[in-house]
Amino acid sequence: DGHTITGLEITDTVAPAGLFARLQADAVVRNLNLEGSVCPDGEKTDVGGLAGVNSGTVENCTFTGTVSGKRNVGGLVGRNDGGTISACSAETPVVSLRSYNANIYAAGLVGDNSGSVYNSYAAGYLEVTESRLNKNTVRIAGFAAKNGSGNLIRCYAGVALMGSGDTEMYGFACADPPISTTIGCYYLDGG
Repeated sequence: DGHTITGLEITDTVAPAGLFARLQADAVVRNLNLEGSVCPDGEKTDVGGLAGVNSGTVENCTFTGTVSGKRNVGGLVGRNDGGTISACSAETPVVSLRSYNANIYAAGLVGDNSGSVYNSYAAGYLEVTESRLNKNTVRIAGFAAKNGSGNLIRCYAGVALMGSGDTEMYGFACADPPISTTIGCYYLDGG
């Protein structure tokens, strides 16, 4: 059986932000159901419900709640930095972000992915509340906003996307082929 944590509320000035700020390469988190709100003040970079940055292993975990940030924002993990995510989900009523002078990536499950994600899904609503500044990239997606060198295998997203200004919107993910891999994944239009 899994464990459940309810009532998580992060509003302090912290970055990265999540139940775990950063999961190192040897970290393993399994069978955890998490409910709450991760809306930090301050820099708001690398923000996720479970972890701001993941370089470890996350298996069979869920996050239900609200996430808000400025850069690398995901319903479950803000930035998956070489980590592995398997059989996980994020159901976020709202993932919102405000752009500032940097490239912005926000998505239903992982904002910026350079790791591997298997058999996972995202559902909910994602909104950009301000447009891009200084012509930087503002990119949102139902599952992963940036999948540079990452792998997405057998995953799906049902996330309604709402952008403003010059926001780039991608249903499932924005991949950078040929270095990224997406296999057996799909997007349910409109969330």
